[in-house]
Amino acid sequence: MVVNAIGNSKWLAMSLTIVIVASAISISVLFYSQQIANENIRDKLFEKAKQDQSRVTRTIASRIGSDLDSIAARLQVLAVSQGLQGGDLTGQDADRLARSVFSQITAAHRAIDAFYILDKDNMVVKVANTKEDTDSRQFLGFDASSRDYVKETRSSLGPVFSNVFVGADGRPRITITYPIINRDSGQYLGLVGVGAQSEPFFKEYGNVDDFNSSTYLNVLDRNAVYVASPNSAIVGKSFFDKDVQDEFVRNDPIINNFYRKFLSGQFADATFDVGFGERLATGQPVIVNGKAAYFVTLGIPTSLIYSDIESVLAQQNTQSLYHMAGLVSAAAILIFFLIRLNGRLAREVSERTRALAEANEQLTDTNQRLREANEEIKSHDKMQSEFINIAAHELRTPIQPIVGMTEILKNRLVHDSGGKGKVEVTAKQLELIDRNAKRLQKLSAEILDTTRIESGTFRLDLEVLEMNERMRSVIADAKSLIPHGQSIKIHFKPLADESGRPIPLLVKADKLRIFEVVSNLLRNAIKFSARDDDNGGSSGSSHGSNGGSGGGGTVITITTDRKDGEMVVVSVKDQGAGISADIFPRLFTRFSADRERGGTGLGLFIAKNIVEAHGGRIWAENNNKDGKGATFAFTLPLVKP
Repeated sequence: MVVNAIGNSKWLAMSLTIVIVASAISISVLFYSQQIANENIRDKLFEKAKQDQSRVTRTIASRIGSDLDSIAARLQVLAVSQGLQGGDLTGQDADRLARSVFSQITAAHRAIDAFYILDKDNMVVKVANTKEDTDSRQFLGFDASSRDYVKETRSSLGPVFSNVFVGADGRPRITITYPIINRDSGQYLGLVGVGAQSEPFFKEYGNVDDFNSSTYLNVLDRNAVYVASPNSAIVGKSFFDKDVQDEFVRNDPIINNFYRKFLSGQFADATFDVGFGERLATGQPVIVNGKAAYFVTLGIPTSLIYSDIESVLAQQNTQSLYHMAGLVSAAAILIFFLIRLNGRLAREVSERTRALAEANEQLTDTNQRLREANEEIKSHDKMQSEFINIAAHELRTPIQPIVGMTEILKNRLVHDSGGKGKVEVTAKQLELIDRNAKRLQKLSAEILDTTRIESGTFRLDLEVLEMNERMRSVIADAKSLIPHGQSIKIHFKPLADESGRPIPLLVKADKLRIFEVVSNLLRNAIKFSARDDDNGGSSGSSHGSNGGSGGGGTVITITTDRKDGEMVVVSVKDQGAGISADIFPRLFTRFSADRERGGTGLGLFIAKNIVEAHGGRIWAENNNKDGKGATFAFTLPLVKP
């Protein structure tokens, strides 16, 4: 069985190798043949595109020549009219016929925008234009003797198609003129002419705006000056100018030979790149009355030509692919079945392995989530149990003195003859009841605030406060919190200027809530600073900005400062036992109470949420560097002036 399996495996490998090699050779031969055929097709199609463009170029040149000849013929009709032949260039008959001729020309050529008649002294005696924003009368009496087309008209005594020049509007223009010559005397009486901006005029025959979108048109005059072109930077410049040669032609001999050929009056074609991608260009002179009036070149990006060619080649390649598919179909089917037979087992094993790995990963993740959820439940149950025990203890502690004192007072109740009861109550007894009632009130307030925080209904009543004054109020109220027999002093160090005067620190905050935060921090500092005094004695606390005076004991320091000019920093530093390591990580969480010192563990949690609701931050640290105890601090945003 093993020998047969090995033999079958070798046969399969050999068969696959033969099929693959044979297919590769066949495909290579077909691809090479197809590549040769594609090159031949490209060459033929490109040659056809060049012939088509040559025909279009000749057609455009012929059309321009025909239109120029038509304009000159209309001007000739006006020049030989009876009114002008008599020398009356401004009479009513001449004016009526001139308007008619100008109307006919502009109807056929919308770019023609000006008409004029010059007398024998080259002075403008009649002018009209199609621009509503231009008063043509301003040109009456203008001496046009310096214009080249005027000189050429007088010397040639025939129609003139001018070279490009800069008109009064500052734009490149051309003009077409016809001389007024008396038929009997042969005397030169003046000329008639029409003019147009060169680019709008030749735009009627092709694209003179964009080099890349489609076939484009360049027009040059008899001085090889660009009359119209998509490249506006060269309009008005000669092809042979140094800057044109250096920047655009780059002294390319192919381009220079192409231009020289068609500027000499011959048809020309070439393929070259003038910095805007490769172009196929064809050039043809515009012939009017047997002479070259202008020269046109037609260009097209070769990429557009090849895009059309590629569509034809794609069809050709599709047919070749059909032949190739027929040749390798049998081999493909054979390879398919062999691979399928050999790969089915591999896929099955791979899929089962992957499924098993995924199931194992999912099981691991599920177990991990269950462990985490179980730990969270245990932690929550533990915290809840601790809170219930702490809350029960905290509630019982103030209730018992109140209930006990109430029983004592009830027993001392004395009824008078009127049946009314009265009892004598000492200040100490009232203080006991008041202190424990306030303790109950604080406990209930903390539980209520915790409920509001967790339910998202915690709200602030904001107003502008001066923090130094607020600190003094808190310190004054903290006096009653210092246990009897403890020497605890409270020093207040506000931010001050160089003369020692406190600097006002304005914040926008809820004054009751900020009072609650600072009171909470002070209460904790007093609680953890209190210790047994071997010598007895009274409390030594000090209030106000100047701190206490005389004596020893524990000191609690409250300071205010500024941070980065944007935050006020309030810190409360004590000299107590510090923060134990097991409490520190969960200091500002719920129920993080010190069992030895008592408390619900809600005060710091509430303080943290109050500070953060104001846009501040609260933190704590042990005073490891400068002694024992701990420092609690928080920040609040300063009010912008």
